[in-house]
Amino acid sequence: MKEQDPQRETLNDTLRRERLMQSLAEHNIDSEEFIAAPPELRLRMIIDCYRLGEPPDHGLEIVPRYDDSLGLMVVKPELYDEASRVEQYFHSSGIRIVQTKTFTYKPEQYWSIYGRTFLRHFNVLPHCSLLFLINITSPSKLITFEHLTGEEYRFFYNSLGAEFPEGSEKLVNDQQALFDSVFVRNGPFSLRNKVVLPVIINKHLHTMDPEFGLDVYWDFTGTFRKRKPEENIITFNGIHSPNNIPELSYDKLILLDDKGDG
Repeated sequence: MKEQDPQRETLNDTLRRERLMQSLAEHNIDSEEFIAAPPELRLRMIIDCYRLGEPPDHGLEIVPRYDDSLGLMVVKPELYDEASRVEQYFHSSGIRIVQTKTFTYKPEQYWSIYGRTFLRHFNVLPHCSLLFLINITSPSKLITFEHLTGEEYRFFYNSLGAEFPEGSEKLVNDQQALFDSVFVRNGPFSLRNKVVLPVIINKHLHTMDPEFGLDVYWDFTGTFRKRKPEENIITFNGIHSPNNIPELSYDKLILLDDKGDG
């Protein structure tokens, strides 16, 4: 993998930090007070000052407006510069990419997708306000693609010389759940293990070591460097992928209907 150019990365992160600080100021949040605040207060400041309100309930039944065979994923900011690696993964897997789109989450978009998870699982996601700020001030890449059938996914995985992970056969009727479980999250051939992990380690996002300039933007509060590297690897996992068809339908309503940045 090509080594990162330290000067270029520092410049990019400086610009990202300026956008982040500007966003806080525009929403009447004092940056020094935010940095000094405990996690609970940081989240309350974000919710109140960005006027986010109660997040939607993902459990609501959604009438699909798009064909379920159209898959979706988002390459997160920490992987954005290496999004071509994700696209190459699709090509090598025989999965046709329909469209790609660079965008930056609007605050209400990001909150609609992640807000309820942040509130329900705050005990394990106390840094969620920081993820919110990173994602509304840095670009992501939306990728839509044509799902293979469950059997085609199985055939491709077996062609790699591997057996489907235990329990995956139960997901054959939900292409999104199967793709997310086998090709995004789990196993040696998953995107997160094969593509994302080397990038995260190469960028030192697992340690957030200030020696590499990570304190400029990614860890501007000093929160992540206090965690274990394996915890940061889980947090900065590079890919947002809906868990199943209902979540896929919900994300399509939020992201595909948007007429904003593109």
